[in-house]
Order: sequence, then structure tokens, then C-alpha cells
Amino acid sequence: MLETVTCSEKKNVELVTYEFDAPNTYVYAADNGIHAGTINIADRTKEDSKHAIDRLHTLGISDLVMLSGDNQTVVDHAAAELGLDRAY
Repeated sequence: MLETVTCSEKKNVELVTYEFDAPNTYVYAADNGIHAGTINIADRTKEDSKHAIDRLHTLGISDLVMLSGDNQTVVDHAAAELGLDRAY
């Protein structure tokens, strides 16, 4: 069990495990050992980000780099989605 969190005054839910599957992290919750739900955590890019990056490439900017403190697998996924040249 990772931890127990209080969801209301009378109810505790156990966060029993998590699974990382880039770009998503899934947290599985249980109530008295019975699956109570799954929480999907993932970053979302802004709708106009891809267009802005494409426009910068069109203007001749040839080496667009993203710096992030996130997990490299997540960073690589975002970079590929956006058309970035490099990401760290």
C-alpha cells in the first residue's frame, strides 16, 4: 500500500499501487481491499502549441529545444507530439 488518503470525514481510501505508462500514470485506489477507482494523471499540451512550433520552424528556427524536469519518457512523448527537435 502506498498511502491512505481521506476522501471525506468518514471514508479512507487506500492508494494501493501505481503504474507508469508514458505519458500517463495510473493510480489504483481500493476501499477495504476492493477496487474503488483508477486515477489517470497526465500532462496536456495547449491546443495552439503545435501550431506555434510549426510556425517557428517555418520561420527558419531549426533547433527547438524543450527543457523539463519531468521523466524523460514523458518529455520524449511530448516532444514527438509537438514536433520539437530535442527535449531534456
